[in-house]
Amino acid sequence: MKIAFVFLLCLLSLNCYATCIIIAITKDGIYVAADGRRNLHQYNSQGILTTLPQTVCKIHNVGKDYFVVAGVDDSQLAREITHELDTKRSWDDITNSFQLQMKLHYNKLFIDDRKDFKKILLESKGKLAEVAFFCYFGNQPSVRKITISGKLNSIGQLIISSKLVEPKGQIILIGIYGNLLFKTPPSYFAHVNQNDIPALIEAMVNYEAKFHPNDIAGPVDVLLLTQNGSHWIKKNNNIVSY
Repeated sequence: MKIAFVFLLCLLSLNCYATCIIIAITKDGIYVAADGRRNLHQYNSQGILTTLPQTVCKIHNVGKDYFVVAGVDDSQLAREITHELDTKRSWDDITNSFQLQMKLHYNKLFIDDRKDFKKILLESKGKLAEVAFFCYFGNQPSVRKITISGKLNSIGQLIISSKLVEPKGQIILIGIYGNLLFKTPPSYFAHVNQNDIPALIEAMVNYEAKFHPNDIAGPVDVLLLTQNGSHWIKKNNNIVSY
């Protein structure tokens, strides 16, 4: 892979919300690198909101179908996708049903706690979730990315929208909080072999973590998916299930 691979990433904005996931489509297969930090927000016995960092794997699968999630209530995102994939319906039916169910779920969260949800909308700049499905159809790699957004209308009602795209580029970024736009390729990647895609995308996740140390952290899991199956290049087994 040529060094243009790095230039391409560095000219894209990277949205992160306690997540940095990079998907690279190459002739060898689909490479995925994901950070391992998850922040669990919960109230303690004194009613004070606390943050509990957890180590998780953000790369999930149901059989040969893989997905990654980022966003508000990521555990519900993962459960809903797992349920939809278990139905073994067409991809269109799965993605349409998932979008509908998550819109209903986020509306319920808003109704249950308007104050906290308004704060989430402000901090995430309206983005509630990003997910990506990836697999092989025959000998062709396929990636579908869904972005779910929300905004308040003039009378304070929550309006939720979703967008499904099939990215055509080599690099797909998943995450919903903040905005980092590189103007020039960072020297941080100078030591990385540009032909070593797993090392390169892992380095990109670690570089992003430097800017969001409370939200993004290792260990970084790296997966290769080909038409013949999957292979964990790096996998942390000491993780929390969610």
